[in-house]
Amino acid sequence: MAGVPRDVRTVAFFNQTPMTPYNRVRARIAAKIALRHSTLHAVALGEVRGHEPVREVQRPVGAVVLAAGMSTRMGEQKLLKLWRENRTIIEHVIEQLIKARVDPIVVVTGHDAKEIKAVLAPWDVTVVNNRAYKTGEMLSSPEGRPLCNVRAYRGGPDGVRRSAALQTRVVNRIVLAHAEAQHELIVPSHTMRRGHPVLIGRRYWNEILRLEPGLTPRVFFDRFSDHIHYVEIDNDSILRDIDTPQDYDRDRGIDRGERRH
Repeated sequence: MAGVPRDVRTVAFFNQTPMTPYNRVRARIAAKIALRHSTLHAVALGEVRGHEPVREVQRPVGAVVLAAGMSTRMGEQKLLKLWRENRTIIEHVIEQLIKARVDPIVVVTGHDAKEIKAVLAPWDVTVVNNRAYKTGEMLSSPEGRPLCNVRAYRGGPDGVRRSAALQTRVVNRIVLAHAEAQHELIVPSHTMRRGHPVLIGRRYWNEILRLEPGLTPRVFFDRFSDHIHYVEIDNDSILRDIDTPQDYDRDRGIDRGERRH
């Protein structure tokens, strides 16, 4: 789109978008491909002459995966433990995000940064190292500069520790809620409990970055609880913790389809 000033927000409109499930998915994929153009801010899907001219608005959604923890209770780096198909937990998380067509994906490392970066070398992700991870700073450098800058953030209120059970379909549900109703703060829930991953719109980024060292994003969600849109999920995958060897053995069995005892 030649001649468009950089400070102008450009939105494309896909008119006469088919509303059948299969064709609508195809339209969403086409919209996400179009959004790779650096001057395009959003793609609206709908029908000008329809009862509801704009059905949804697809916008760039990136992911920040917090991978700086020391895994103290596990006794070893849990993100490097095998999960399935001979891939590590961190690779499983990245794979699910890629399948959901999330882009860009930024992985924030800290403890075991070199090892995690080496494992992620074949994947299309950006890895940034947080040298201040021991102080509780999650997304800022010791000098206070943001470690990364994507248009939206998706990660758990307590970091990445619950993300081994991450499912592509859950990510898709959250992104769809963002597209259809333009919610800016979206949290999955199961049996009235908040889970992972979450979506935080760009308007809330400064609030996250201003969190005091040692405070988790849970403080942020409590502060803006009235702004949250909940997406109900029909299984407990969004609630599972993997902090200990027992958690790992239990959840790996569930992920493989084994029955719970």
